[in-house]
Amino acid sequence: MTAEIFRDWLERYLRPQENSDPEAVPELFANDGVYWWGPYSEPRNGAEAIYAHHKNALSHQEEIKYSYEILATRKNMVLQRLI
Repeated sequence: MTAEIFRDWLERYLRPQENSDPEAVPELFANDGVYWWGPYSEPRNGAEAIYAHHKNALSHQEEIKYSYEILATRKNMVLQRLI
């Protein structure tokens, strides 16, 4: 995966969240995708569970703003930092 491809995906993932709109989330994850949020949370398995997680989280968050830095890319992995 290139940094450009990942940056495009990340923009499509983060910008709707800044508008508290989780509706774009399911199309960004595979049906068998796994979403980990932090080292102590249980993973969300599948696009619908990932969507439900985001819908719940966004329902009580305000003034969300993201910036990020792509630190490294490999064939099937990206390391990025949300700021």
